[in-house]
Amino acid sequence: MRRRHAPLLAIAMATLLFGCPMVLRDDFTVGSGDAAATSDGGPARDAACAEGGCACNANTDGDPSNCGSCGHACAPGHACNAGVCAGWVPVAPPPATVLAAREKAAACALGDGRVFVWGGVDAAGALLANGAIYDPARDAWEALPASPLSPRAFATAVCLSTKVVVLAGADLAGSVDYRDGATYELADKVWTPTPNPPAALSARRSPYGAAQGTAHALFWGGELKTGRPAGGNACLFDTRASSWQPSSGGGPPALLAPTVASTASTLLVFGGQAGANDTSDLFLLDNATDWTNAPPAGAPSARRGAFGVHDGVRLLVWGGLASATTLESGGSFLPPTGPWKSTASAMAPSARAVAPQRTGWTFSLGGGRSLLVGGVLNGDVPARDGAIYDSIADTWTGLPTWTTNEDHEWGVAVWTGRELVVWGGRTGSAVSATGTRFAPP
Repeated sequence: MRRRHAPLLAIAMATLLFGCPMVLRDDFTVGSGDAAATSDGGPARDAACAEGGCACNANTDGDPSNCGSCGHACAPGHACNAGVCAGWVPVAPPPATVLAAREKAAACALGDGRVFVWGGVDAAGALLANGAIYDPARDAWEALPASPLSPRAFATAVCLSTKVVVLAGADLAGSVDYRDGATYELADKVWTPTPNPPAALSARRSPYGAAQGTAHALFWGGELKTGRPAGGNACLFDTRASSWQPSSGGGPPALLAPTVASTASTLLVFGGQAGANDTSDLFLLDNATDWTNAPPAGAPSARRGAFGVHDGVRLLVWGGLASATTLESGGSFLPPTGPWKSTASAMAPSARAVAPQRTGWTFSLGGGRSLLVGGVLNGDVPARDGAIYDSIADTWTGLPTWTTNEDHEWGVAVWTGRELVVWGGRTGSAVSATGTRFAPP
């Protein structure tokens, strides 16, 4: 017997005013699955509606606020087609007075879904020291105030709960690397120089940066002006105390194109080229203090330039280069001790590798899913598509080619928590101010 519903008048009023009762929106970090169908053949409902717990008369095939199930909202600007949020949509180009076309900029995602962009190189080849914040919800840009940092390319930005830390970078002549930085206070819109990091974090370009909690930024690795990889320990910056803490020794050697990922408390470094040899070692840095080595049994073969991220459950390592061979294999690892397991080959992307800073990005969607996009194919051809990997189901789902008809090499790629934003960079000799964004189904 069906359960007794609320009075019909109340249901009618709710439907008339809202289309369906208030339901928390999905933030796209976990797939929502298929909604159940009603017994009378009406539109698909979420589990609660299927049990008669709510009244939802939305068109879940075409309503972007209730796409696929009641309350499952597409990211702003994305249509709902056959119960699935549509893929790529354009990013509004910023006014030239707000943000010029650029490449080799620093970028990260703020906690509210906006995108922070700073520095880089403009179309005339000039180094930049300005930036802007892009808001996908409004499809609009807002200029940042002037920063205390000198113009530079290849800086690293780490977004925290209330601040952004920008550190390191280089000139274009290959003669100067930087080690200074600054924090940007989001609420007050004020820049403050940071103290220089310890000697373990020497001047360098493009160090890996990761948030550790809400107020700490961790930096490791990168590249020197000589083209060699930067070694040394990782260093943690405390934005509250404005102080640095180096990690202990015993970490990885200086590595070219390693796969680097992080959780809220652990840095994971896999593979890369040490000297003349590709490697397959996995190092873990816990709480920014102690390095350990993971058991090697079952690890992917030695490689550099592999895609990688911690997907909320496991570390994904896929693709890359072994000597001159482009790979289309990989594995996933359950921290801290394993095991490793191979990734499925069915429906996997075409063989490709990350060209650090140039193209190839990997992001966690949470719940065991990760998104990889871009990279270089055989023949050093930039890719414009990607895939989503589910480490729990061991399955791949292809991503369509982005729609800007540009390569976005040396551009910005950021996961906001709801969608992927790709912006700027270059195609051939042309530097761009256009972009696109993608919301996974």
